[in-house]
Order: sequence, then C-alpha cells, then structure tokens
Amino acid sequence: TIMIVNNKPSIYGDGAKALVQRSGLIEYEKDEIKGERWGEGYACTVTLKRRNQSEPISRTFSYADAQRAKLLGKAGPWIDYPERQCYWRAWTWAARDVASDALYGLSVYEEQIDLVEPNRRIDRTADIKSLD
Repeated sequence: TIMIVNNKPSIYGDGAKALVQRSGLIEYEKDEIKGERWGEGYACTVTLKRRNQSEPISRTFSYADAQRAKLLGKAGPWIDYPERQCYWRAWTWAARDVASDALYGLSVYEEQIDLVEPNRRIDRTADIKSLD
C-alpha cells in the first residue's frame, strides 16, 4: 500500500487506517455525516479517541472544503466517489492529530496526489541511457 507520489512516500487511505487500527492506540472511532448527499452543507466528521487521552479528536471535511481545494469536478474518485473521498480527508486529518506515531510520518496518497495538478508534476525518473 506504499508508493511514491510527488517524491514523497505515501500510503493508500486503507493502508493508513490499517496501521492505526493495528497499533491498538484508538479506543473508538465515530463517523458523522451532515447535510444532503454531496452538495452544499454536506460534511463528514470523524472522531477518534486515543487510549489514555481524556478527550477525543474530531476533524471535519466538507463540500465547501472540497470546493475551496478545487477538488470538485476533478477526474477520478472526486467525481466517482466524492462522499468516500470526503470521509478519507476527515479521517486522515483526525488520524494525523491523534495517532501520528502509528502513521510513521507517511503522507496519505489521496491527499498527496491532489497537491499538484497532473500536468505540473515533475518527472523525476533517472535517465539511464548513458549507464553501462
């Protein structure tokens, strides 16, 4: 589940969740959806409670956040599965804040791939034509 995206080791969302779950650090997770299905007012909130911490951490990602980040209408999962992408954003933010030690500093693929437009990415593959 690990790959390099924009020259940074990244892990797919489900791989990140597996690391956090396997760590045993999380006491509970709560997911909450508000608003109409993927439109104005839609928001996904993920709450994670770490063992031995008194307060849970909640993070929200909304339709308005996706709009601000210019993710709406973006080819791929933002068109096909916007609710799922919204969940992963909220979950990733919460996991980074409550269990960053379980993620080992890895970025999450779903966010990393959205940082730079595909036509602006730099190809960093090595030119091996001159090697013996």
